[in-house]
Amino acid sequence: MYRRRGYKKDINHSEEAKDSGEGRRGRRGGRGRGGRGGNKRGRLTHFVAIPVEDETVVTNLVQLQDKLLEEYADVLYPGWKMPPGRLHFTLFVMSLIEEEKIAEAMETLNQLQPKLKEMIEETKFELDLDGISAFTGKDGGSTRVLFAKLKKDENLTLLEKIADTIIKGFIEDGVLKESDLDFQKLNADTGMYELNFHLTLFNVKYEKVKDVYFFNAADILENHKDDGCGTFTPNKVTMFKMKTRDGCYEIEHDIEI
Repeated sequence: MYRRRGYKKDINHSEEAKDSGEGRRGRRGGRGRGGRGGNKRGRLTHFVAIPVEDETVVTNLVQLQDKLLEEYADVLYPGWKMPPGRLHFTLFVMSLIEEEKIAEAMETLNQLQPKLKEMIEETKFELDLDGISAFTGKDGGSTRVLFAKLKKDENLTLLEKIADTIIKGFIEDGVLKESDLDFQKLNADTGMYELNFHLTLFNVKYEKVKDVYFFNAADILENHKDDGCGTFTPNKVTMFKMKTRDGCYEIEHDIEI
């Protein structure tokens, strides 16, 4: 039996290495970015994302996860694996407690749909999963999250514009506050919100392991950083509930793009 090369709480871990995925702040009492004394907000209930549903790409991603689990059995736990029914790119998370707010968010998505369709009209919008990466600490290897990354090309640029349009639409309609944003940063030069798009493959939060809070991904990244999983055409923007059923996030609302 292999000994897991985990990391304990006292590791000096950079801010970038913190998981920016959905639900993180909700477990800390609903505080905003300011931490103690910062803006308070309620329990996180929903997130808006681009789902990945292409059968070939999903199969490739699952095969990559299984290969890494077999090859790095002394590093990765099977319980850290993102289930195939939950593969997505998060845009932002929200606290929508009242039914009225949920309805407003759904209406905002509906109103954005024509503009989003126009943005990708007459383009071959395909996203290329061209390798894997991680949110690493100062040592360059310790991480909580291993993810598939997107190729930097004109399609990623278009995705960034789509995400920026959606975020600004939710803010303008009062469904989302700028202070609620976590890992989305407004670029003062471009005037656009910037996201580090990532498709989670493994995350330590999915299964608690005693005294293990990070893992060392240095060897994985050195040997598999260029392992691609194919291309797919995004055709939906989905508002998910932070609830799962049968291995999938529950859908509150979605629009075709």
